[in-house]
Amino acid sequence: MTDMRFFHLGMDANGQTGLTGYDLNMSSVEGPMNNWLFDLSFFNTVSGGFTNLIDMTGNEESTIDLTTVGNTSGQGYGEVILLVGKFAGWAKISRVFYSQPAGTVAGLHASGGKVTIRDCVLNTLIIDNQNPGDYNTSSISVMDTYLGNGQPVAKIQNGAVGTQGTALVMFELRGCYVSLANARAFLQNNVSRTMTIYRVHVAGCTVVNADASAVTWISQPSGTQATVFGGELFWSPGNYQTGTILEGSIMTGGYGQYYFEPPPAGWGWKNGGGWGTGANTPAVPVGTGIGNAFRNRSNRPIMIYQVGAVGTHIIDAEGTVGSSAIDAALGVDPTAIQLNPFEQVYYATTVPSSWKFYGL
Repeated sequence: MTDMRFFHLGMDANGQTGLTGYDLNMSSVEGPMNNWLFDLSFFNTVSGGFTNLIDMTGNEESTIDLTTVGNTSGQGYGEVILLVGKFAGWAKISRVFYSQPAGTVAGLHASGGKVTIRDCVLNTLIIDNQNPGDYNTSSISVMDTYLGNGQPVAKIQNGAVGTQGTALVMFELRGCYVSLANARAFLQNNVSRTMTIYRVHVAGCTVVNADASAVTWISQPSGTQATVFGGELFWSPGNYQTGTILEGSIMTGGYGQYYFEPPPAGWGWKNGGGWGTGANTPAVPVGTGIGNAFRNRSNRPIMIYQVGAVGTHIIDAEGTVGSSAIDAALGVDPTAIQLNPFEQVYYATTVPSSWKFYGL
């Protein structure tokens, strides 16, 4: 099934249940299908009508564009699926509109070597493994998308399909509006398998607490602390947050345990939080040497003003391509250093007599 075109079509559940609207699942023989679904509408999308609106699993080099799901109260059920992880495939999803979501079964499922999601109105993004095969490596960009529908689910979820841990090489969220409500989370891993995100970029986004409930950044109901961020976690100063959003669950990984910290109000780092112990500025290291290094475990750069330090070393987060992290001794001991996310600082000769942290 290659080079197929489905244009300008409408589909109605018409009182039936358990339907799949467009079943183009090619997972067992994934390849460059070059299929294109354009200008589709779904009607009578009540609970139980459509299980899957679209299933394009295994359709590499394929596109879903301009799909409208329900425009009547009580409708908007059904999943849209595009998983191309077997050969790290390319796929594009644009202008998928869940206009009147009514229940929790209305998600966009995506995975693949390069998946672009743009100009959509979504309830939730679910990052599934692809079966058969349990493929789980993805790079996903979500741009100019409204993630503000009011259904009681997290906005980004680790899917329940498969057994191997999810591996996201890159996750990008750019120019999006994210509205959290119903005490739900921005990112949730509610399954036992791990969810490793190696690089996260969030830029030009607005994140709001829509109903003053106890919404959180991270949720892991299973208690496994499975959400892991790797070497790069970038939060652009251009992002905007309104309302209280709690840290939620601790994240863990090779850099230790920490919370996802939003931009501080002014320069007021909160007590504890991502620093583990200490007040707004943690205590100076207890001794010299790399064994007493301090790591920036927040998602923002920090500026450290220091007094009396001798032998300042900075260790970067990842190193160069194909190498380990780089330990650089500074030529002079500056009065201020910038520590980017996951970078470390330690002192070879004398620790500072005092230091003060400020967020950038």
